[in-house]
Amino acid sequence: MFLSSTLPKLFLGGCLLFLAAHQSTTTAQDSDQQPATSKPVKNLILPGESFLIDQRPAFIMWPEESKRQTPQPWVLYSPTLPRYPDQNEKWIHEQFLNAGIAVAGIDVGEAYGSPTSQKHFSSLYKELTENRGFAKRTCLLGRSRGGLWSSSWAINHPEYVSGLAGIYPVFDLTTYPGLKRAAPAYGLTESELFDSLNQHNPIAKIDELAKANIPVFIIHGDIDKVVPLKENSAELANRYEKLGKAKLVKLVVVEGQGHNLWPGFFHSQPLVDFAIERARAGTKDDFSFSPNQTTLPVAPPQDAIVLLSPTENLFLGREGTKSDWPNENGVVTSTHGGSNMNHLVSQYHFRDADIHVEFMLPPKGSGNSGIYIHGNYELQIINTHGKDEITMDDMGALYGFRKALVNAARPPGEWQVYDIRYRAPRRDKKGKITKPGSVTAFLNGQKVQDETKFEEARSSFHPYRHGVTSYLKKIGKQQKQTMTGPVFLQDHNNAVKFRNVWVLPLDDQSRLYQAN
Repeated sequence: MFLSSTLPKLFLGGCLLFLAAHQSTTTAQDSDQQPATSKPVKNLILPGESFLIDQRPAFIMWPEESKRQTPQPWVLYSPTLPRYPDQNEKWIHEQFLNAGIAVAGIDVGEAYGSPTSQKHFSSLYKELTENRGFAKRTCLLGRSRGGLWSSSWAINHPEYVSGLAGIYPVFDLTTYPGLKRAAPAYGLTESELFDSLNQHNPIAKIDELAKANIPVFIIHGDIDKVVPLKENSAELANRYEKLGKAKLVKLVVVEGQGHNLWPGFFHSQPLVDFAIERARAGTKDDFSFSPNQTTLPVAPPQDAIVLLSPTENLFLGREGTKSDWPNENGVVTSTHGGSNMNHLVSQYHFRDADIHVEFMLPPKGSGNSGIYIHGNYELQIINTHGKDEITMDDMGALYGFRKALVNAARPPGEWQVYDIRYRAPRRDKKGKITKPGSVTAFLNGQKVQDETKFEEARSSFHPYRHGVTSYLKKIGKQQKQTMTGPVFLQDHNNAVKFRNVWVLPLDDQSRLYQAN
């Protein structure tokens, strides 16, 4: 998405922020690792601490004590050099601290994103996440050449990144600093770096961030001669678009501005809001879960286990035998078996997984049905299209735990889709839950559950309590012991149709269940 303006605008999504200004700094607190009489490792523009990591100067600018959190959301800044971050950026960093967001960085010298610099980034990341309670995912902030540092590290560690943002960031080594200047940092000759650009140039590998669904925000001047817009920020946006991920990028092009200290680059509230939102998103487990539900049916990923298709049917009835639900070319229709308990049970069991289910409500009746995950936790299916106020009983609810965030229901007679990221609770040897489970769910393109936490099942009608068979008793016992289980498609006396059901395991605990 391209926006053109004489004022800076920011975009929401992930957050790597690239900054590289040039001015002086003010002194902050010393690190606990330094003697009280020594000079600080680094002078800071706001209160914080400086210390050494890999014998390199590093820093944290801390929010005031009352605003700190566990885990601590944070921005990883670059380029950290003796004079950076500088006074031009002070307003930005003040907004972060006021919002409870810490800012950290490490001075790797003029490294231009080289493998050596990435090792130092990783050392800082390890120190902050393992020893200081920082969130496992960070919002990277980089300006100008800081874009090389941040994007190179993000490309190699997308699982640690909640977003990417930039102020006229560099992504293409050939445009800045040029191969001759960059080669020594890589330990290569100019010709050797040229021959290995596909390995070392961030723009050549930027697809990795798009594939990992890392949101990006950039503000860039249209007459920038130092870091040309076309080869850097615009090229990143183009590559995201080619992969169908254009919605993840917002590129703000500022007319009449180049590579300078125009205040608009450093006083943009939308930029700050974006970075704060992405830093906070980094404290969540499933912030990057963003399934594409635009066109149905959705093709299963290569590693998915297909449960229902025109060629596959890994569902049985509740007795562990062939189901009596009609199956027409991979579309099954719920058939009432009395007392609302003629459910389908998948033969494939899993612990943590992404679950995809497409369904259609009948033209008459309530359309009541549901997706029972592990037989305990139900994502509600029922006709609530056009309903003004939704409740725990309506479409998109995690039944018994939380109503949907929005009413995303479509009318009966249209195909609809759930994508669910399910993380099972964990139990100790005595069966006590030691860690709650969570569900993040999208319905018809809208998020309806956002890491909703749950422990023991609350419904009196789930398959291990209502209409229990010997087959289900075995599954229920095993489910409580291992926290692995099947997907159930619910019978509730409505002819709801299902198709294209698959799961994508998130761990190594999945298998085809054998009752004996």
